[in-house]
Amino acid sequence: MIVFMLGSLLLFVSACGLGQEGMPFVTKPVNEVSGISNADASLLKASSEGDIAVVRESLSQGANIEARDYKSGNTPIIWASFNGHIKVIKILMDKGANIDALSDDGHKTPLLFAAYNGHVDAVTLLLQRGARVNLANARGYTSIALASFMNRTAVVDALLLRLADVTLRSRELQHTPLHLAAHKGHTLILEKLIAEGVAAKMVINAQDRDGNTAFMLAAQHNRTRTVSFLLGQAAVLGAELGIRNRKGNTALALAVDKGYTGVVELLLQDERMDLDAQNRAGQSLLILAAHKGRVEVFRQLLQHGANPHMKDKKGRKALQVAQQAKCTACIELLREYYRLEGVEDEELAGLPSAGAEL
Repeated sequence: MIVFMLGSLLLFVSACGLGQEGMPFVTKPVNEVSGISNADASLLKASSEGDIAVVRESLSQGANIEARDYKSGNTPIIWASFNGHIKVIKILMDKGANIDALSDDGHKTPLLFAAYNGHVDAVTLLLQRGARVNLANARGYTSIALASFMNRTAVVDALLLRLADVTLRSRELQHTPLHLAAHKGHTLILEKLIAEGVAAKMVINAQDRDGNTAFMLAAQHNRTRTVSFLLGQAAVLGAELGIRNRKGNTALALAVDKGYTGVVELLLQDERMDLDAQNRAGQSLLILAAHKGRVEVFRQLLQHGANPHMKDKKGRKALQVAQQAKCTACIELLREYYRLEGVEDEELAGLPSAGAEL
């Protein structure tokens, strides 16, 4: 019985559209090869394992060079590329294997597999022999998208040399390679993609299905270094830092909502940030922080001048939201804020004090 690995694509399912860890392409399950001739089965297994002698022997016995694993629909060259077996790839290509063979499930080609797994020599060889650099899988992910997501810097270099298109989006989630690199915090990959100049400028403000830009995904996922890099490049690239997603949240609001103090402080130090931004529900940054009980972020916002008097669409100020969320520390921070500002708030004055300092 012959057994080896099968690759499959998973949907991204989190609020940002990238899943728990944003895995767009996974290679874990195992499947049996059956329903095909012994020679074909031997060729598939040998190609997967890099067994050159068996590959040649199977071909001499009449094995179909385009034989497919009955479950995954992977061909020998797809398996060889998955594992980066250069010599096997060369043998199969010399025998006429389809270099752009697509698996039956529509998720894998030799180049996609090699790029995802970081086999730069295999990627280079496939590209030299004519593999289509911008060919996408069933979800619309190209090789450079997968390489960007997986932080395969050498592969990204090889793909860019062959003019890989950094503006292409995935079908459902509308992600560009920049979205994927920013989401994972792969700053060096972003630098390489942005170095493409005009192409990168075309998509620096591109919004995905949920309305998030690459900059917003970096902020939402606590990628401090990436956020800092994009802030520095914003003027050159024409990046719009105040873009709102479908819920009306900015990059700063996304970081506030998650409680990422490092990213929040970085953004608050940038004068281009709008501290009075409100989302579609009318929630200000302070209201968002109070609702989630983000005490340190609440403190940061007050220190940087966020307005505590703004109301959401239900007519609630940060104080009322903090009360409802039972965020006692937030209430005390407001009390201290008003004391320092010399302002009286009747509603606040009626609440018992627990003591807090800005």
